[in-house]
Amino acid sequence: MPAPAVGGTGQTVDLPGHNLSASFNSAFGASVFNEFRLGYTFFPTVFDIPISENLQSQFGIKGAPGDTLNDGRDNGFALFIPGDGFNQLGPRAFWPNFNDLTNWQFADNLTFVKGSHTIKVGGEWRRSRVPRDPSRFRRGQFNFNGDYTTELPFDAASRARTGNGMADMILGWAQNETWGFPNGETTVVPYMGAFIQDDWKINSRLTLNLGLRYELFFPPTFPNPDQQTVSRFLTEIDGRTPDPREFLAPARGGFGEAEYLPLFVRPVDGSDCGCILDKNNIAPRVGLAYRVTNGTVIRAGAGIYYGEHDNAQSEAGRFFTGAPLANEFNAPQNRDVTRLFVKDGFAPVTPFGFPRAGLTVNTARDFLPQPYAYQWFFDLQQQLPGGTLLTLGYQGTGARQLFYNININQ
Repeated sequence: MPAPAVGGTGQTVDLPGHNLSASFNSAFGASVFNEFRLGYTFFPTVFDIPISENLQSQFGIKGAPGDTLNDGRDNGFALFIPGDGFNQLGPRAFWPNFNDLTNWQFADNLTFVKGSHTIKVGGEWRRSRVPRDPSRFRRGQFNFNGDYTTELPFDAASRARTGNGMADMILGWAQNETWGFPNGETTVVPYMGAFIQDDWKINSRLTLNLGLRYELFFPPTFPNPDQQTVSRFLTEIDGRTPDPREFLAPARGGFGEAEYLPLFVRPVDGSDCGCILDKNNIAPRVGLAYRVTNGTVIRAGAGIYYGEHDNAQSEAGRFFTGAPLANEFNAPQNRDVTRLFVKDGFAPVTPFGFPRAGLTVNTARDFLPQPYAYQWFFDLQQQLPGGTLLTLGYQGTGARQLFYNININQ
């Protein structure tokens, strides 16, 4: 769709990349070799919308939180989503989005040959710094689904036959609104690993491969935490004894904002991960190759492999952006009546504290074990006439200590 409608998909993208790598190889006589590697990556990215001015007041949209921030990023207007079968109206919600990646990596491997052994030892150090600054729902979003133009809102067949999300949107009767403040974080994630490997040619028929790797996966820390919107809610999994009033509504003497806010903690300083580091990441590996006859070979191996989380912040972090330091709200309505009218705009809210019900908060255990996989295989290889090699094999794998989220309210 043409601007400024853009159909919820228009964007401008700036993806410059800067990479530097170097290696230095050395030979010390005929049996000792060393390789040193250096890598650097700087990857700043900017995702923005193809609208340069603020159109909220021109279109009569009131109360968008981003319009109060005076940070120069108030271009565009709220996103309207009229439901299935219709294009969205307005720019995508999360943009502008500013993300950077700065990564340093050093590695060194030493190989030496001694008799029937070829031994390799080495190590790696890596440091990633990732600032993330998404706009989220600073311009606001209206959702429509046809509930308020259907004949019988609680009857699915009637909703499918008579309800129309576009009609609801034209009337300005929203089924839900989402609005809030930008959030994000800057994380620093180090990594260290070391290994030793011995390829041992026992005789002309049998070769044994023995290896051991040790790794430290550091959870993210947050430089200048007093300038960030990260915190975590302390619960019984962090050693806090629950108060029975937490399970009561405020009207019945339960916790309110004043009681909940002290239970959120921020990083003490830029080195505070809020964690107990998992130092048990020892990964042995073994393999062998055995020549049964000139045309038959058996190969087998097994090992443990530790892995990094897919998302270091959301899966390995102990502090999280969002409420109560960068609030985001939604207000889903009943099928038969709505209190959300586009002409009224978005309800006044504050970026901090708990000004409305329905905010989501996160927490994590101090100690999270590192996920790992174990793998094994057995192959039988047979040389056949005509230069053909037949391989019969079995492979197995398993995974342990995988990350998952739970909703402690359920």
